[in-house]
Amino acid sequence: MHVKLLKLQVLTSLVTETNVQLVIRELQAYLQMSDLASAAIEAIGRCALHISGSSDTCLTCLINLISSPKENIVCAAVVVLKRLLHADAPIPLLKRVIKLIHSIRAPPARACVIWLISTHIDKVPTLAPDLLRILAKTFCDEADIVKLQILNLAIRLWATDRTKCELLVKYVIQLARYDRSYDIRDRCRFLRNLLFKDDSKFPLKIFMTDKPAPAVHSQYSDRENFQLGTLSHLLNQKCNGYTELPDFPEIAPDPTVRRNAMPLSVDEIGTDALKGKKGGLDKFYSDDESDDDEEEEEDEEDEEGEEFEDDDDEEEEEVAVDSGEESDIDEDDEEESESEEDETTSEEDEAVVAPIKPKVAISKKAVIASKLTKSSKPQPPPLKASKQEDFLVDLDFSDVSAGIFSNFHRTSSQYINPKFHSLLPTETPNGLSIEYRFTRAPSLFSNSMLSIEFRVSHKYSSESEILLTPDSTDPPTSGPLRFAQIKPHEFRQSFAGIDFEDCQCSSNWSVSFQNQSYQISIIPSLGELIEGIELSKKQFDEEKKRLSGAYEHSKRFKPAQVPIEAEQIYKFANCKSILCTDLIFAAQTISKKDILLISLTPKSDDQYELEINCNNVKFGVQFMKELIESLSK
Repeated sequence: MHVKLLKLQVLTSLVTETNVQLVIRELQAYLQMSDLASAAIEAIGRCALHISGSSDTCLTCLINLISSPKENIVCAAVVVLKRLLHADAPIPLLKRVIKLIHSIRAPPARACVIWLISTHIDKVPTLAPDLLRILAKTFCDEADIVKLQILNLAIRLWATDRTKCELLVKYVIQLARYDRSYDIRDRCRFLRNLLFKDDSKFPLKIFMTDKPAPAVHSQYSDRENFQLGTLSHLLNQKCNGYTELPDFPEIAPDPTVRRNAMPLSVDEIGTDALKGKKGGLDKFYSDDESDDDEEEEEDEEDEEGEEFEDDDDEEEEEVAVDSGEESDIDEDDEEESESEEDETTSEEDEAVVAPIKPKVAISKKAVIASKLTKSSKPQPPPLKASKQEDFLVDLDFSDVSAGIFSNFHRTSSQYINPKFHSLLPTETPNGLSIEYRFTRAPSLFSNSMLSIEFRVSHKYSSESEILLTPDSTDPPTSGPLRFAQIKPHEFRQSFAGIDFEDCQCSSNWSVSFQNQSYQISIIPSLGELIEGIELSKKQFDEEKKRLSGAYEHSKRFKPAQVPIEAEQIYKFANCKSILCTDLIFAAQTISKKDILLISLTPKSDDQYELEINCNNVKFGVQFMKELIESLSK
């Protein structure tokens, strides 16, 4: 998440008049990401402040976001609008913002709405008192920042229209006088001395003065002294081991050292270049070393001369083959058995002699090309051409994981059955016993796998090994389990993970013990294929409203035990009750993270109505049937 925010900061720092429209389109694309929506809205506001020409486009985008069904987007848009508009908000927008006071719940957003109305109180003289009346009803339940803005609105109404709002303002001041927060009581004491004293020396106009627009500064503006990418740059303080950036030199260095060397073409490489290279090497080494090198070069030249003659013979034979004559196979074998060092030296000599014998040089090039083709390593595939407009939206922000992540917090199970279930008949040779149970705990292998605990034992006379191997990869498992050196009558336990893919399929395993093989299978109940999640009553109602129609299933039944207790539901299904509710539970499937909502409502004649809401229609229907059967027993 930190990297995403840094990339948004880089985008807004590099915005100019020419690319502002592209950046805004990029930021609008990030509004679909739940974790980046608020940060993208703030980035749009920074673009509007930096580039005045894009303010209309940004304002239009932010105003459209006010009507979004997502509360976090609406709250972020209101906060950014407060920074942008300041003292220039139009009346239609103010009327639209006042209506949001009933829907938004975030304290910063509510405080911004009140601030906008109190700042433009002269534009909406009839709506501002009504807003104060609405806020006075919920004053005690508001956050401190909202209460402070309510007091500011009350003071401005007292200064502009005291006759109509006197009683309402006094009521708000009285509520603030006995507030639990010391800051609210202190502000109230200060305002009471200004409002209710006739001999006050300070006029109320001090509350009506215009305030300067808030300046937006980058959080990295004061970190230019630290090297980019270091811990000191991230924390904005010098850390141990940090090396200061060197000062700029007083005398500029030679610019020619920064030039890139241009590669020479093939035609420019000739005899002079090769001779010059050898001469440069001779000057580099000392006199003693150069003498040794000369002797070695003479020996190499003799060997190269012989090899060159062999190459000439082979090349003549190749020319003869082209004209219809037969070639000698033995010389070809000798050519293939030559070392790589000899090949490189012969290639240099061939390049020197090439201008003298043009026809032979052509055949030599063909021979060299064939050698290089055999000895060269396979080249990596060429990289794909990058797009001309490489936007941040092309990047993949998702985390690498083997499972599927959920938007809701998983809770611990409310009931765990300690009893193990046997997978083999009671009468088995050597007293082999294999048992299992569902732990209802997160799997160590994948968040989409069901955690299963195996317990094995035997009554053989000596230490033995027990091996459990899955028969197939469908359903996927965490792999085989090996229990080595198990003593007689000793119990050994181990955990495995199985991804049943939200269905009651069978997971077949093979058991190897004392050169004998056994087959076992595990079939879970639907109650074990879910996990409890933490939901508030509001979130539950929203999800239930979303999962209506074909995703909703209900049925009346008469349970065996009346009234139904929550423990009965916990024993059957791994779910979590909704706080401050009765017989309302929430869960999600382990594999695909589909939401499952359970509601039990008592009816007449000791009957209950069971409602199931689930994204997976088939799973919801089967779950309702099994739950009714469990409660009816």
